[in-house]
Amino acid sequence: MKTTTASAPGPEGLVSCALSKMPGLGRRRSRFITQVLLLVLSLRGRLNFLQLARLGPWCERTFRRHFTLPFDWLGLNLGLAGGSAGAERVLILDPSFLAKSGQGTYGLDRFWSGCSGAVQHGLEAAGLAVADVAAHTAYHLLAAQTPPGGGRMEHYAWVVTHRAAELRELALHLAVDGFFYKKGFADAVRSAGLHLVGLMRVDAELRHAYQGEQKPVGRPRKYAGRVDVRRPSGLEEVAGAEKGTRLFTGVVWSMALGRKVRLALVHRLGGDGEAREVKVLYSTDLGLAAEKIVAYYRLRFQVEFLFRDAKQHAGLAHCQARAKERLDFHLNASLTAVSLAKLAYAKPGQPFSMADVKTLHHNRTMLERVFSVFGFDKSHLNNKDKTDCVLNFGRIAA
Repeated sequence: MKTTTASAPGPEGLVSCALSKMPGLGRRRSRFITQVLLLVLSLRGRLNFLQLARLGPWCERTFRRHFTLPFDWLGLNLGLAGGSAGAERVLILDPSFLAKSGQGTYGLDRFWSGCSGAVQHGLEAAGLAVADVAAHTAYHLLAAQTPPGGGRMEHYAWVVTHRAAELRELALHLAVDGFFYKKGFADAVRSAGLHLVGLMRVDAELRHAYQGEQKPVGRPRKYAGRVDVRRPSGLEEVAGAEKGTRLFTGVVWSMALGRKVRLALVHRLGGDGEAREVKVLYSTDLGLAAEKIVAYYRLRFQVEFLFRDAKQHAGLAHCQARAKERLDFHLNASLTAVSLAKLAYAKPGQPFSMADVKTLHHNRTMLERVFSVFGFDKSHLNNKDKTDCVLNFGRIAA
């Protein structure tokens, strides 16, 4: 965890740099976005308009008005993560349930809640993120609220494809869970120039590709028998798999997707050497190595940490607004603040604590407020040893 006076750019510098590259953004709007993200990192308690007005430089009405105005969150986060993530990256898509009561809120419906393991009444946001493979962490790109009613799979596909050209500059592979193993979604992602990396059921219908001689007349033969994932004959075993596992790969036909996929079949072995658990991973990129498929899919869970930190420390579920535009602004501001904290303070090989970052920014806000109210000489804030003693108060990683 970096200290407060590190030479590397802090959150404000990172945001200012990314906003300066966004065309058509006025100075007033740029200042508001910067201040909101810093307030999210500083504010204790619930994140709502009243709390923002108490700690921020504007009244509650101003915050409400600015939350209604559109903002290109994807453009901002592409600027933040694109210049900071490593060379090898993978996109991640995952929806998250948000508890919400009332009747007038946009998007209220019944969605799957992973925490409770049941369908519940509330909101849902589809989170798009990019993962740094080397650093094994993810950064937020865009949160899009799931509309009520049907057509949800089309909405998830739109989140990825509506600005696919910009996403392709970051990564060419999208990691998803088994829920997205559907032909319509896969076709939409492939038409956008991206490849899927995901999970399928162990009983998914897979067929070997026919390699024999074709008949001179009639339709060419495509399949050569069903793939048995527990006894994977016809698949190549990959050497150097993790201890206690066996890894098989091959190009097979997925009947559900209606296309060929590269299979990465993971067998977790018991004490007798027999497979006790089977994971069937796949990619629409036929040239992607099986080890990469496994590594990319494991990174999918990093988006869960983004949602966790945003819910616990960035007020993701605290929004009291009911309008679609304000909810969208709130969701993206909360998740962007978590990414901003990672980019500014996370160090390789050291655990990242969002609670520590919140404590640091809260202490800084209080210290600057005391100096301002009592009219103290602010040059004393440049005394690193003394200010760090105050700023690191209550931090575990200080």
